[in-house]
Amino acid sequence: MSSLHTWQVKLHPGRFSAMSPMMAALVGAVTGKTYTDPALRRLHVTSDGFVLAEAEGDIGANHWIGEWENWDRNWRTLLSAAGLTDDERQQAEAARAAVTTDWRA
Repeated sequence: MSSLHTWQVKLHPGRFSAMSPMMAALVGAVTGKTYTDPALRRLHVTSDGFVLAEAEGDIGANHWIGEWENWDRNWRTLLSAAGLTDDERQQAEAARAAVTTDWRA
């Protein structure tokens, strides 16, 4: 089993009974999996620090997620709760960066 597959398995929303549907959608965007309908595919951080998301089939980022600080804190908390190794954490962070366009200066 590759590390990439392992971190995706560890972050699966089914492992976390208290995970909100919004967080499951965000995890799906990062892992490239579909856990919600609609499925999110890309994230955008606005110049003033808010997160918008593109859903599969949408044109543009039509979904308001909230403040970057909240998403970042929740993401890091999830990584810790999932028990990712350092290598898995690096891969998960790289995957998040790959689907995120950051417009902050």
